[in-house]
Amino acid sequence: MAEAPKPAFTDTSPLSQEPQISILESTNSLLVNATPKQHDAIKMVIGHVDRELSELSTPYMIYPLKYQEPVELAAVLNDVVAAREES
Repeated sequence: MAEAPKPAFTDTSPLSQEPQISILESTNSLLVNATPKQHDAIKMVIGHVDRELSELSTPYMIYPLKYQEPVELAAVLNDVVAAREES
């Protein structure tokens, strides 16, 4: 008796690593491979940041750091911004 063909994808274990995210530039979208819990978190973040900005809202910017620790630099920047707003 002939064996049934094996499926191409046989790993049924849940994802235990970071989600895999691919950019689909032609549709301005993301293709995400993640666990249901990761999908929930991703939906929440996208729902918060992917919206039309009003003139009153503060746009988000990401500044990659090469040499500084983000926590330390964030504290310094918060102090600088607060000092500028007070003057």
